[in-house]
Amino acid sequence: MILHAVYRTSCAQNSPSFESLFMAVMHMPQCGLDPRIYILPTTPLYSILLFYASLLPLQLYALVDHSRLEDIAVKTSSHLLSISLRDITEEFAETIRAHYLNRSLSLHLGRFQSLKPTLLPPLYPHDPVQTCSFKNREVWCALGRYL
Repeated sequence: MILHAVYRTSCAQNSPSFESLFMAVMHMPQCGLDPRIYILPTTPLYSILLFYASLLPLQLYALVDHSRLEDIAVKTSSHLLSISLRDITEEFAETIRAHYLNRSLSLHLGRFQSLKPTLLPPLYPHDPVQTCSFKNREVWCALGRYL
């Protein structure tokens, strides 16, 4: 896979696993190769790595952080929204740089903060109807206060 990267040919016909790609990119510096030079938006390896963004966003995010592949990190970050913050392990947090961990957490918190104004306004009082009773409104307001 490293030779494919050097010659800018696709290794997709070999159906490389993410683990194989991960190891290849991690070993590029040991071969005197800077991943930022060989993994560009115009290269096949870039496309193959980006394919894994929706499947393994945490693992890819850790790889691109380590390799300083900013463009893939930005494109992968949107897929991190599907991950629960509880899924971010201590091991993962130690693997990536503080800058990338902060970005990931800010993305999650920003989504939550933008949702709060929608949920928090007090409900307009009205007579109970079949789908919205007084009890339902109490529960909704309690949930809003909890957030």
